[in-house]
Amino acid sequence: MTAQRLLAVTLTAMLFAIVILGFGLIFAIFGHRYAGMAVGAVFCALMVAGFVREGRRSS
Repeated sequence: MTAQRLLAVTLTAMLFAIVILGFGLIFAIFGHRYAGMAVGAVFCALMVAGFVREGRRSS
C-alpha cells in the first residue's frame, strides 16, 4: 500500500509540473512566461484545495 501511495504522489506531482510548465509555454508565446507559470500554480492550488475540501465533506 505504501508503494502505491508513493506512486500516486509521484504521478500527481508530475501532472502538476506538466500543468505549470504548459501554462508557462502558452503564455511564453505572448512574452509572459512567468505569469503563465503563476497561473498554472494557482490552478494546481485550486485543484488541491478542491480535493481537500471534498475529502473533508464526505467524511
